[in-house]
Amino acid sequence: MHSLDTRKLYYGFPIFVLTYPDKSVGWNMTTASSSYSLGRTLMFGLSSDTNAAAQIRTFGRCTLSLATADPMPVVEELGRLGGAAGADGEAVDKIAASGARLAQIPGSDAHYLEGSPLVIEVSVRDIHDYDGYSHFLADIIQRRVSDELVGDDGQLVSRLLDPVHFVGDDAERIFTAHATEI
Repeated sequence: MHSLDTRKLYYGFPIFVLTYPDKSVGWNMTTASSSYSLGRTLMFGLSSDTNAAAQIRTFGRCTLSLATADPMPVVEELGRLGGAAGADGEAVDKIAASGARLAQIPGSDAHYLEGSPLVIEVSVRDIHDYDGYSHFLADIIQRRVSDELVGDDGQLVSRLLDPVHFVGDDAERIFTAHATEI
């Protein structure tokens, strides 16, 4: 095996969009790829110097919308717009700039990326800052999935969930899709 000397290594993380309250623009979004879920908790990470990290830290809540191939042009644009404030110091309204469309979770004031097959609403419990990144530990308030992903038994039909994954290192990062059942 060859030693890989790289600052970053992504070995297949699902791409998602975080939607969060933003004191400057109402609701805002950002693309991310670092997360995992265990039981009723969700852990995700963001660069500490981003507007998204600051707003989620302030408001203590957000939604995670899983990305599939369909909205990838919008998801990529949300990521391209970066995470910092605009030239005037105000947050960039990434929803307006990217053409993303918001939807609202029924019975909640939380919003998410319209068309997402899986949405997780969370409340932040703890934040750990380390090496320029903020690691958010959040309690899951609710999980919502598209109707076509729920079987007659009320359970997730896993083989139909086809998220886009982020793979690569410092030299190259790509998106992959189309899960295969083995």
